[in-house]
Amino acid sequence: MVRKKLYRYPISGEYELGLELEDKARDLALFNLALDGKLRGCDLLKLKVSDVTYGPTILSRAHVLHQKTDSPVQLELTKRTRESIAAWIKRII
Repeated sequence: MVRKKLYRYPISGEYELGLELEDKARDLALFNLALDGKLRGCDLLKLKVSDVTYGPTILSRAHVLHQKTDSPVQLELTKRTRESIAAWIKRII
């Protein structure tokens, strides 16, 4: 299992702020997940709520299988990502 190092792109902060201001919880959660795990769009589409949650708790780590390379990856979800996922789930329930 490959563990990827977290990296935040400099422009991502501006984009995240824009999504927060526009109150787009889903887009913000998916954007943060993509950055934390260096996921492609096809990988994001395959994710299920159960991949990042355990009951009412948002996991700090998730395991994802990259569709293009078929390699399993463990991603560490940052606090900001966990908060955005929780806000999105809270909104749709």
